[in-house]
Amino acid sequence: MHKLSDSILGNYQIEHFYRVNVYVTTFGKDEGKNEPYDYDEDFKDKDLFIAREKAIECYEKTLKGIDREGKYFLPFAPHKEYEEGKHAAMSILLLLISNDPMYGETEHFILGDFAEDLQEAGREYEKTLFPDLDLEY
Repeated sequence: MHKLSDSILGNYQIEHFYRVNVYVTTFGKDEGKNEPYDYDEDFKDKDLFIAREKAIECYEKTLKGIDREGKYFLPFAPHKEYEEGKHAAMSILLLLISNDPMYGETEHFILGDFAEDLQEAGREYEKTLFPDLDLEY
């Protein structure tokens, strides 16, 4: 079993959990000048692997929903085709969070649209928590 609080340092524990972050915006360029939508959902469980599975399911379901809907006041477009005022922008991230009582939260990038080196570092960190598993992405 993979424990939620599995690193013990001194008198406190580092808590690990997963977070799905959804951010969509038109940068106020749509007709209604709508504000961005920013939402976080945290997935915590005594068994960190169960939290991981639930977070991946949420991430994938959210991606499919956005693909099906295809817009946020303006249509979405691939990054290379994006034009401000004609398209909405979106970001969906799956993060592994390390919450240290002394230093706060550290985000480890697992899935989403961000620099390759950050994603690689996040996945390497995640693998240290699950050394006996061959994680798939």
